[in-house]
Amino acid sequence: MMFFLRAFCLLLLAMATAFSQDRYAQLQQQAAQLYSGQSYAEAHQIWSEVAKLDVPEADRRTLAFYLADSLWRSKPDAGQVAEARKQLEALAGEGKPADVLAAEAVESLGDSWLALEGDWSRAWTQYQRALEYWGNSADSEQARTRWLGMLWKATGPQTEDRDDRRIPVGVLEKALR
Repeated sequence: MMFFLRAFCLLLLAMATAFSQDRYAQLQQQAAQLYSGQSYAEAHQIWSEVAKLDVPEADRRTLAFYLADSLWRSKPDAGQVAEARKQLEALAGEGKPADVLAAEAVESLGDSWLALEGDWSRAWTQYQRALEYWGNSADSEQARTRWLGMLWKATGPQTEDRDDRRIPVGVLEKALR
């Protein structure tokens, strides 16, 4: 009798874990679709739900990135923006980003300063860090796309003629190569 009770409990546990993983995958896909459609507030809500689930260890850092990134992009109050930046800074680390996620966190910080504050100087400081990572990346196609995209973003929209957004000549020379 005890054997069957243990077997039944293990079966229930396995079913609960499978349900949790299915729910996790479903919510992740939903949030990613909303994020790619620039529905950041909705994506943030879903990622907040995901954070309550049993998230695999390997995915926790990525989830932390998307929670912070989607938070500031949803244009919340100043306190929430500061909290999102703090989380992104923790993911980015000091100096040159150590991996793709850290480079994305640094770029997100730059985006936040440019989009929310119009502070090109702070944005450029972050973009330079991410540019350094992508400039030394082994994945040349992805690196080229990310590097040039970030440089284009840093120059601002074509409709703007601003003297404060000056890309250093060395960076522009590298873009031409």
